[in-house]
Amino acid sequence: MATYTAKTQHKTIAWPFTLVYLALVIYASLYPFEQWRDQGVVPWAFIFQPWPKYWTWFDIVINMLGYAPLGFLGALTALRMGYAKQAVWLVSLLTLLLSFVLEGIQSYLPARVSSNVDFVLNVLGAFIGWFALGVLERNRRNQPLASIQNEMVYERCTRCFGAAGFVAHGIGLSCGRAYGFGASTGELEEYLGKR
Repeated sequence: MATYTAKTQHKTIAWPFTLVYLALVIYASLYPFEQWRDQGVVPWAFIFQPWPKYWTWFDIVINMLGYAPLGFLGALTALRMGYAKQAVWLVSLLTLLLSFVLEGIQSYLPARVSSNVDFVLNVLGAFIGWFALGVLERNRRNQPLASIQNEMVYERCTRCFGAAGFVAHGIGLSCGRAYGFGASTGELEEYLGKR
């Protein structure tokens, strides 16, 4: 069984999946793409705002679930491309920058709210994804005799993580404007009825 080191490189489908998932995160973070305007605040003002008085479990779960697969897939990509030792730093830095930029861009969308809590939860979600991959990878390396079974578990977990992220974004996009994003259920049904 191959051990992944900084010098080992493999062709991997994780890179295209990561890019597709990244596009989904960007889409979900900036939807709806209308009424862009300068609201008189600098894009990074959300960092210095006080913590919100009100929050919902839905926001917490969606923000973490939305970025967890990105952390998982990003770390898997880094691992498979030969950057095993740098995976945690690469994924952490890139998701931190991505979340910061997307939260800042949201300040130009009146239907969206930039939030320091969302920023922290996004980065935490990516870290959870990276950690889950680390646990799976460590289990896979420590039990070489059961490698076929471990590979099956590994592949199933990878698929489940990706599916969970797509479901999280789908739920977020279909739950209505009350949460600050997405098409309401009525609009979604109307749109689907026209097709």
